[in-house]
Amino acid sequence: MEIAKKLKFSPGNAKLKGIPSLSLLSGYACPFADKCFTKVDLITHKLIDGPNQIYRCFSASQENLFKETFNQRKNNFDILRTCKTPEEMASLIQASLPNPKKKIIRINVACDFFSQR
Repeated sequence: MEIAKKLKFSPGNAKLKGIPSLSLLSGYACPFADKCFTKVDLITHKLIDGPNQIYRCFSASQENLFKETFNQRKNNFDILRTCKTPEEMASLIQASLPNPKKKIIRINVACDFFSQR
């Protein structure tokens, strides 16, 4: 499989220095979200709360506040959704690693996997 586009990793936060992380778009990639269901509207960029929302998803709030965070996560979500098999997804993630020698990466900081597959 030839990878035309790569996923974008974040360099890590203050607690996890040097551990790259991969995130997807909150709400859209959270099939079982209920009490925390919140997402950013793709057109207006306003927060949309789900019907049973009690507390707002921290990750969706970040996407609303920081455009680059939203863009990075949407990019990853859109590219992964084009994969047809779990193996294709795994190959894409591996080919996108910022440093293939890293022994630890953090996947899905911002949400769940969008499907069982």
